[in-house]
Amino acid sequence: MVNYRDGKLFQYENDFFAKPRKYDYINLFQVGELFSCHDYEVPLHEQLCSEISYIISGSGKFYVNGKEYEVNAGDLFINCFGEQHRIKASKQDNLRYFYMGFSIDSGMISEKQDLIKMFEFYSTHHDQPICHCKYDITISMMSRLINEFYNGGELSEFVIENMLKQIIIDVYRSYVNKESKIIKLPKDEASAGNVLYKVINYIDNHLYDIVKIEDIARNIGYSPTYISHLFREKTGITTQHYLITKKIEKSIELMHEGQRNITEIASLLNYETLQSFSRTFKNITGISPSEYLKRMA
Repeated sequence: MVNYRDGKLFQYENDFFAKPRKYDYINLFQVGELFSCHDYEVPLHEQLCSEISYIISGSGKFYVNGKEYEVNAGDLFINCFGEQHRIKASKQDNLRYFYMGFSIDSGMISEKQDLIKMFEFYSTHHDQPICHCKYDITISMMSRLINEFYNGGELSEFVIENMLKQIIIDVYRSYVNKESKIIKLPKDEASAGNVLYKVINYIDNHLYDIVKIEDIARNIGYSPTYISHLFREKTGITTQHYLITKKIEKSIELMHEGQRNITEIASLLNYETLQSFSRTFKNITGISPSEYLKRMA
């Protein structure tokens, strides 16, 4: 996607069109996130690859070969190679969306019928290119993918490859299995897997409320000791580490939104001092919050 500066609140983009990155059978051309002002427009352009877009917030219109599609928060949108495409935010809302441009190397999957079907899906124009994602974890993975490109780390290329495959497959399954039900964990209170799910779900949805592990334990009805032991046993990391990581991810999201300064973000996430938040942020990302903001600019 070309960098159109006017009207953008922020854009984080990795552009590999000059030299696409190879991840097994996936050629990656671009991955990023755009947060635009209301009424902002991405001009008409020809798709040079397949593209997945996910509307994070706001509303607007996607145009494909002259046809108009209204998009809202939670929508997935598919484009294929050769389509004429433009995007326009609504007059009332800012528009924020994730995007990923790619192609699938058909020569590498010639003996895998299921992958060939997926290749054909992403290579074909769709009259109904909008769908809702069936899997919450896919949306979380899009955010993680952006963070992985930004921060890197041990085995980063393998992590990126696996997330790319998961996103592409999950989105494909969301489109072709629209009527199927989402499988959920069994609601057996004695199930360790169910308890773990409750912990993760509570953390993900109450980042502004949680100060310590005891807050999680009190709200889901298990002891802090049991939660901590179970979480580490099943995931290999501590509950505290997961909580801290999610809070830092949320702080990065809030920085990109540009509505609050660093002190306000630290307070919102229940850090006692700005120094404590800054120290934790640097431990997770390798740079301070102020340095992160400089790199965003």
